[in-house]
Amino acid sequence: MINCIGDFECLQDSKIKNVFLNRLTEIIESTNFILISTVIDKKRLIDRYVNAQNPYDLALKYSLERVQSFLHERNQENKIAHIIVESRDSKSNERLKNAFVKIKNGDNWNQSSFNFEIEFVNKKSNSTGLQIADLVAEPIRCKFLRPEKLHQNFRSLENKFYCKGGRNHTGKNFDGYGLKLFPY
Repeated sequence: MINCIGDFECLQDSKIKNVFLNRLTEIIESTNFILISTVIDKKRLIDRYVNAQNPYDLALKYSLERVQSFLHERNQENKIAHIIVESRDSKSNERLKNAFVKIKNGDNWNQSSFNFEIEFVNKKSNSTGLQIADLVAEPIRCKFLRPEKLHQNFRSLENKFYCKGGRNHTGKNFDGYGLKLFPY
């Protein structure tokens, strides 16, 4: 979609693209969901740490820690949470699953076990959750990794982030809660 190819070739026309993106933004804004996102600046990570951890493993760890905090806040941490991940190739899936198991078994900020299960879903399944994750990733990525390329839709996501103080404080105090930036 970003590259306006395949099914999205019609978005090369700026008028069609604007109408499409405005409607998509309306849908995202009207959809009820809580957003937890981790942004890893790979260049800063490598520059700052001699033996830097794998950025994907770090992103998974930070995201799962925040999901656990969210569930704890709602007294849901004893229920199984299914973490849905877009499937890639079998080697990548296995590597991610191994990192996931370590994190859920205590390799996390407070060395506690998380009641999570991982499920890999093929992109072709057209999962609504995975589609929303893809749509919100670009504005978040642009905001922090490409600040010179202002993405108009980040502002519409601010009220979606998990934040300190719960839903009564949406749109503020989400840094470190629903949005983890590393290293910063």
